[in-house]
Amino acid sequence: MADFSFLPTLTTSDVDRAAQLIQLGYGPSTSTTTPEDLKRLQQELFEMQRARRHGGWSFLCSTMKTRMCSSLVRILLRDAFPRENAEQLRDLLVQLTAHSIAIGRGNFILRKLFVAIASLAIKLVPGHPSRWPGWILSCVQAFSEQGGSAERIHQFLVIGAEEVGTADLLGASKVQMQQSLRDAIPLVVQAITSSVNRSVSISQFQSALLTLQAWMTIFPSRSAASSFGENDNEAIFIAASDTLQEILSKSPLSDGAATKTLTEPLLVWLDSVGSSIIAQTIQNNDVNEVNPREDQGLPCTNLPRLIMAYTGLQGYYGADEEESALTLDFWYLFQEALWSTEYFEDPEDDVPPPNREDPVQVKMAKEVYIELVKVLRRKVAFPPPPTGWGKDQIDAFNVYRRDVGDTLINAFYVLRDDMLSYYVGELAQLLADEPNWQDVEATLHCIMSVQEAVDLEKAPQLARFFNQDILGRLPTTGHNRLRRTTLSVIGTYSTWFTLYAKASDTPADPTLLLNVLNYVVTALTDPALCLQAAIALRNLCDTNRKALAPHIGAFGQLHDGLERIPDSEKSKILQSIASVIEALPAQEMIPQSNPVVQKLVSALQTASTLPDEARTMVILQLEILAGISKGLTRSSEGPYGDADEDDPAVQAQIENQSGPIRSIIDIWSTDAEISHLTATWLSLAAILIAQLNPPSYSLVVKSAPVRGAEAILSHVLPVLLQCGLTALAVPGAMEANPDIVQEFFACMDRVAQDFTKSFYTLAPGLLDALMQCAISSLALQERYSLVAAANFMSNLIHRSSLTSELNAHKLALLASHGRSITRAILQGFAGVAPRSVVPNLIEMLGALMNRSSGTDGGPATVAHWMQDILFSNDFVQSKAGPETKKEFIKAVLA
Repeated sequence: MADFSFLPTLTTSDVDRAAQLIQLGYGPSTSTTTPEDLKRLQQELFEMQRARRHGGWSFLCSTMKTRMCSSLVRILLRDAFPRENAEQLRDLLVQLTAHSIAIGRGNFILRKLFVAIASLAIKLVPGHPSRWPGWILSCVQAFSEQGGSAERIHQFLVIGAEEVGTADLLGASKVQMQQSLRDAIPLVVQAITSSVNRSVSISQFQSALLTLQAWMTIFPSRSAASSFGENDNEAIFIAASDTLQEILSKSPLSDGAATKTLTEPLLVWLDSVGSSIIAQTIQNNDVNEVNPREDQGLPCTNLPRLIMAYTGLQGYYGADEEESALTLDFWYLFQEALWSTEYFEDPEDDVPPPNREDPVQVKMAKEVYIELVKVLRRKVAFPPPPTGWGKDQIDAFNVYRRDVGDTLINAFYVLRDDMLSYYVGELAQLLADEPNWQDVEATLHCIMSVQEAVDLEKAPQLARFFNQDILGRLPTTGHNRLRRTTLSVIGTYSTWFTLYAKASDTPADPTLLLNVLNYVVTALTDPALCLQAAIALRNLCDTNRKALAPHIGAFGQLHDGLERIPDSEKSKILQSIASVIEALPAQEMIPQSNPVVQKLVSALQTASTLPDEARTMVILQLEILAGISKGLTRSSEGPYGDADEDDPAVQAQIENQSGPIRSIIDIWSTDAEISHLTATWLSLAAILIAQLNPPSYSLVVKSAPVRGAEAILSHVLPVLLQCGLTALAVPGAMEANPDIVQEFFACMDRVAQDFTKSFYTLAPGLLDALMQCAISSLALQERYSLVAAANFMSNLIHRSSLTSELNAHKLALLASHGRSITRAILQGFAGVAPRSVVPNLIEMLGALMNRSSGTDGGPATVAHWMQDILFSNDFVQSKAGPETKKEFIKAVLA
């Protein structure tokens, strides 16, 4: 037993009181114990220690038979212990801990004693000479001599590594402490391997793995991974798996080093354990047997095969199994790892690689991913109807199909053209015989999923897909899921027709696009497919305008058959037609668009005379009109291709569309749906206006509006203003229709930036009405509408200051509305406007002061306005007093 002679003798009352204080202060808290009580108890114990100096260690010996001993040890270690008795204290603590292990103390007590030993070691090991050399070895020997189990040894090793790893040590002390751990590596390795290389209890195996996790940053894992064995116990397997994850992510080997000591043994272990699991699963008829391969004996190739087996679990995801989705991330990581090697060329590299045969590693990787593509194509196929699945099951399966699509993109980066060729060839083969439509639909889904990775300029396989041999053999009646997927594929690849035709040396078959268009149009009248068909048609027409323009007559027939198409999709159809019309020269555009627009205009005019009966019809017509406006916007904002596209007839067309809008808003200004659609129409008007002043593609040539653009605006702007101002002038209209307010001022802001002069050529009173409306908008509580109005006024003031021609107009504008603008801004600061728009108001005030000049403006004039407004009796009530207001004005001027 340890020598206690160096410790002071304590009275029984002191020991009992110390034990009581520890139990009250560090034992389980009770409802009657307050924080003040705990603080008082701890202070009393501290005073007792200080009064008896190092006699506190005697408390430890007296309380060894109670669970309070471990708490006392930790308390004593906080105090300075006598240096001359350091070795005796060390031996005492080790022997007391060994004794606690021998008599079977609980895990709670032993953990605290192990922590105490590690804390004492951190104090004694550093120094020359060290006062505790080989502390881990000596502790393990002491515990073993007292009959300590392997689990307790592992627990001590884990705590020792953790405590030293988190200790606040510097310089030589830290180095010396870390060296003490490295000196114990042979012992720790022996303890781990002896627990995993023979038949032991599950708890001992798990404790050995915990030791490995704690020490893996201190020493390489050697071949411990290969020593986990083929134990089929689930608890052991999970513990081993967790340990391996820690090694592969946090140890010094996480960067792929030590292939001989970790990677290869790990692959052997995974092969042996995984193969037995797969064999058992096959025996239970859960998966298909993995096809044998010539390289089956190589662990590095068996791992992808094992993962592939689970990726291809037999049955349908969500109905028969849910494990296959867990392996999808592996294929992403595998592809990333392949790309990081020297075997794969960078697909973004502009320099083509030399024409040479692929290395064997690339060939093997492609074989793996070709197999993956085949497996996933099978997994995403729906079961034959009737499936008996509910909505939740179908939704879950669709989510799985989407996740598989992401994995297929990773496969495409490895296979590239081979993958698209495989899918197209698979479709041709399926359609050559009696087709299984579920497999056909699954293949189409896979083709659609990889679109974002396909270089459409270099995809000749799609020419085969869109011809009559494949697309022409797909059903045009029934088979709704198959046709819906086909329409989605067409919409997804709609840009291929133009891009491939530009990049290819071989002219594309002009009938391909028309064949695809006919397939889409056939589905428009089917209520179950009209949405996907309308989207596909819109995409085709928007991206292939010039190619379809010569066939505008066919679109006239489509327009004549609109009555057979559901109302919800008519706007998309007319947007598609308008997209093709936009590609025509101006002389041909107007005659073609007149029949489309005139019918809508007539309907809107009729609706304004019968408001109560016509609300539904008006909503439909506004949707259609918005669709046409979208179609007439260009797919790019480049300069006009034809010099005569600013034909005056366009002005009449725009007025023809805008006139009825004003009447509709007059009648239904408070209707939410109509307000939303009107806002959409105004947003599209802003786009059309922006396209009249396209950006310059040169850094030296200043852009200018297209010829006749200002004349167009002189006709369009009054219509937009009369339409918007009439609607917003109704009391409460701006508060009830924030969407319209936002889009209206966004449209005006666009005009202010590109065609500032147009505002000063308006009829008398119209600009004043617009400014009054904008100023009133600064009191709105809806942030976006207020910001739009503020941006409009800021840009109008700024752009009007750029030329001497407009500067006179700007001064007149500020003379009329400058004070009102200033008042609205100050009221916004005072709380009328939301706090989130204060930065916008500050920017507007800055524009007002910086762009003001002359006798009618300037900072001094703005300051005078601020003085009068802030101190007027009718200014909004605020917490700011006179002094605060003066300081505010001074700060603004500064």
